Amino acid sequence: MKVLQLYGRQQACRMLSEVPGIELGVVYSCAQQVRDSGFDCEFKEVINTRAKVDPVAIRAIRKIMIDWKPDIVHSITSKIQGNAVLASQGLSHKPVIVATRGVVSRLNFVDLGNWLAYRHPRVDFIECKSNAVREALLKSGIPERKCVTTWDYIDPRVPTAGVNVLSEFGVPDDAFVIGCAANIRRVKGVDVLLRAFDRIAGQGNIHLVLVGHRHDPLVEKLVKNSPYKDRIHFTGFRLNVGDYMSRFDLFTMASRQEGLCLALMEAMSLGVPAIVSEAGGMKEVVRHGRDGLVVPIGDVAALADAIDKLYRDTQLRASMAAEAPERIRSHFGNQAFINRLVDFYRYAMETKRTRIAA
Repeated sequence: MKVLQLYGRQQACRMLSEVPGIELGVVYSCAQQVRDSGFDCEFKEVINTRAKVDPVAIRAIRKIMIDWKPDIVHSITSKIQGNAVLASQGLSHKPVIVATRGVVSRLNFVDLGNWLAYRHPRVDFIECKSNAVREALLKSGIPERKCVTTWDYIDPRVPTAGVNVLSEFGVPDDAFVIGCAANIRRVKGVDVLLRAFDRIAGQGNIHLVLVGHRHDPLVEKLVKNSPYKDRIHFTGFRLNVGDYMSRFDLFTMASRQEGLCLALMEAMSLGVPAIVSEAGGMKEVVRHGRDGLVVPIGDVAALADAIDKLYRDTQLRASMAAEAPERIRSHFGNQAFINRLVDFYRYAMETKRTRIAA
């Protein structure tokens, strides 16, 4: 089976290249990605797509399709997906065209890019990064037979041993740390978390650490007015986010909308219990009461009660911390994802053969 991945993630491509029976070709957006790839496959090419309809990219992708004749063309981003669809038009060898979708917003009916990437008749399947994404596509009118959930995965990270990265922000070594790692926008619900924090912070030496860029003025206002503002710490964006999350006692994500949330999965892989809203795919990751807690979207009181419960119940918190890494490894780790992806590719090829035979 010949698989052409367009803008695939390095770890997934590396593992896919090692699967027996898979011949892999990879298209990257820049030459540095080729140099960093560190694995062998049929070929690696660079196509820098400048727009959702890019004539130069379309010609380059079409040439690969004609010369190499892939069985499956899988686009990982919507930006290149529309170009792949247009490149496949009129070919005598018709590969299975697969798009990828990782957000839960519904498709815009008047957006040409959306139509090319997901609604065009040449799109055979859409790989969904959670069941919540799949449901959003179904509500957008995409046929059920086209939507297949593989879930997302994380690349495992090992925190730097013996380094307490929180000390530079004034977090005491003996503090109980509630943490969140996100691009801080309104949709991430950090305002909900701050209000919940104000309700429970007075019960002990509890600190809140927020990792990520700040883009929400309401968050700034809430921190300024908080009676516990000296216990709220912003780190800004950090590449070594695992070093920070490994120091959390609880990970929280109170999003109003979420596809799946890689930060959540990374925190759980590090043995950090999670409290999340039921937004999108997060409730597919966290098993309520087993490796974390799930609360209603926007419910400050419920979030505060959940934090209080795990703060007080050390035995439950320890049990969840022990369950969380295995949950991620078994269902959202690299190997689990590759197994699902290969099964999906085989299903796609079998479906194509069935249609041709009919």
